[in-house]
Amino acid sequence: MARLSPGDPVGRFTLLVPLGEGSMATVFLGRAGAELVAVKVMKDHWIADPDYRARFRREIRAARSVNGMYTAAPLDFDADASAPWLATRYLPGLSLHQAVALHGAGLPAGTLRSLAVGVAEALAAVHEARVVHRDLKPDNVLLTADGPRVIDFGISRPEDATFLTLPGESPWARSYWAPERIAGEPGSRPSDVYALGAVLLFAAAGAHPFGPDGGPDTAPDLSAVADPELRAVLADCLLPTPADRPTARQLVDRIGAGTATLSGTGWLPDRVAAAIADRVADAKTWPSQPADQLWRRVPAAVHGAPTLPPPSAGAPHLRAAGPTAARLPTPTPPSRVRRRAVLVAAGVLGPAAVAGTATGLLWPRDRRTAPPVAGRSASPSSTATPRAAQRWRVRVADGTYPEVDVAGGVVLAWSDTALRALDAATGRQRWRRTATLGGAGVAFADGSGALRGGVTGGLAYFLDNSGSPWTLWALSPATGAVRWRRELPGYPTPKPVAAGSLLCFGTPDGVRAVSASGGQDRWSASLDAGRGLAAGGGVLAAVGDTAVTALSADTGARTWRYALAKAGGPLVAAGLVLLTDEQGAVHALRASDGRPAWRRTLGAAGTLRYADGTVFAATRAGVTYALRAATGATVWSFRHAVAETYGHVDALAPTGGAVYVAGTDRTVYALDAGTGRPRWTFPAQAGLTTPPAGTAALVYVGTGDGYVRALVPPNGGSRGGA
Repeated sequence: MARLSPGDPVGRFTLLVPLGEGSMATVFLGRAGAELVAVKVMKDHWIADPDYRARFRREIRAARSVNGMYTAAPLDFDADASAPWLATRYLPGLSLHQAVALHGAGLPAGTLRSLAVGVAEALAAVHEARVVHRDLKPDNVLLTADGPRVIDFGISRPEDATFLTLPGESPWARSYWAPERIAGEPGSRPSDVYALGAVLLFAAAGAHPFGPDGGPDTAPDLSAVADPELRAVLADCLLPTPADRPTARQLVDRIGAGTATLSGTGWLPDRVAAAIADRVADAKTWPSQPADQLWRRVPAAVHGAPTLPPPSAGAPHLRAAGPTAARLPTPTPPSRVRRRAVLVAAGVLGPAAVAGTATGLLWPRDRRTAPPVAGRSASPSSTATPRAAQRWRVRVADGTYPEVDVAGGVVLAWSDTALRALDAATGRQRWRRTATLGGAGVAFADGSGALRGGVTGGLAYFLDNSGSPWTLWALSPATGAVRWRRELPGYPTPKPVAAGSLLCFGTPDGVRAVSASGGQDRWSASLDAGRGLAAGGGVLAAVGDTAVTALSADTGARTWRYALAKAGGPLVAAGLVLLTDEQGAVHALRASDGRPAWRRTLGAAGTLRYADGTVFAATRAGVTYALRAATGATVWSFRHAVAETYGHVDALAPTGGAVYVAGTDRTVYALDAGTGRPRWTFPAQAGLTTPPAGTAALVYVGTGDGYVRALVPPNGGSRGGA
């Protein structure tokens, strides 16, 4: 579809000025007559992705289900439009973050108590709609002429939904996370209540309650809270055990009596109230302004407010039982050049929805420190870790992630419409086949049990859904010549894996095995395998909704069954069948008989890989673990600064003594497989569906702008290319 621009209609609204842009959507200021709205429009390159459309629908459903005095519901939406969109009322005002910065200190006791009641009431409405906010922080509390609003349901989720988040967290976002979230657990009602306590402590002290390392190690200092009753409430909110915290409704009942009305701005400090009044008056003129004036005035009005700088490693601390709260200096009004961006729109279009999140625009990311994890740990270091260089880049897709593999001196790159072979040394295209690739990068197991992109036994395989039925192709990587092809009975779920001389893939009623060299049928089995297949050592593990079943890879005969609901991440290696569960645990079962060998809870574990006696696991909390395959004991762990994105986890590739990580923080890492220490990094939004691929000299990644990039490690490719 054509790119939307100011002046274009979206539903009943006319777009005026772009307010912000993120990886998933663009947010516009719009109007319908004299009514101002914020309109979030999905970006072109996500429109055809059913997962992102589904996420957009969940976002709308979460926002519509909340009906509270201090929240804001969508005005209109169309999740099925050619470009899905969502509109909310535009509310001129200040975020709590901006208000505290403008006031220059913690808020007065009466203001703080009124704010606590309003935010707790909003959170109670969210929870009573069976939604968990998951990102309550000062930027998501908006102070308006009509009272406070809890905004940004862009990463809220129903309590029974899977992880939904946005990229680009600010360096201090984790300061508002509960201890269980720091450990990798999903957001919950108690973790929202903890965040509420941390937000109110920020408002009282004028400082972020914890530093960028992202976790409260000791009890926070509550001395800035003058009201003893409110101080006790915040202490309960910040209790380390989730079950000990009050509910949001209980908070309202405890502190709501006798609190000043939150209608209008009379409960706010004079300077903050005046700033809100100025914004309201200015916004009233926007519907009648010429477009060229809006381009100058609106961004300044939306973004031109003081904000607090992030905590740094050397910042002084608030007095506390431990080093838990970084003191932030009183800001000065920003200059035109140093304007920082915080959108003040309502509902799902809050600050974190603007630039996917707009808080990522507040200041540059600082990865110098990271939260500690158990066992020997490592973290990124912007000063000590060298950066890889880029040898070449070739664009093979339009705004989507290409998937890559390396075989026979060529880099095979899958995009939505073609399979290309690029010269591994120069990037020059050797051959190209056009097709509508369904899932494209088929996962196969090589001799070590590690997953590879789409090459096994000297052939490259890919799926084509340009016609009906689906077709599985086998090609020569060197020339692109077709070795064989066969039609499939529908979409192969799960996708093919290599099992010795066979390819095994899902069918509507089970699993089928065909010859890898010729495509002829070998065997079929009727069972539930819809959640994944993995093969190794003559064993094929088929994962269904309620159990994992082991089959003989050669014959399809069943050997054992182990009950495990909704398992994922199957991997067969080192005589084990490795799986993850919804509680964040890794299960290791003996491949011979299915008996448990060990179990480790890592916290929302996702990707699993294996090499040289070590299992590598990535979690949704942004941590990579190395576990001994024999025992499950931690060898090392590595955490980067930003947790999962849109439910993804890091993509891992252990190769030649290094572990390549396509991180959710838009960085490619090469970690030492033995110690977990970063050997080098490269800034790139690499694909999270397939890991990087490497040779002795170069590492290849597909990035979100459609490029395949060849990276040169700082040491020229020695030590396994890292």
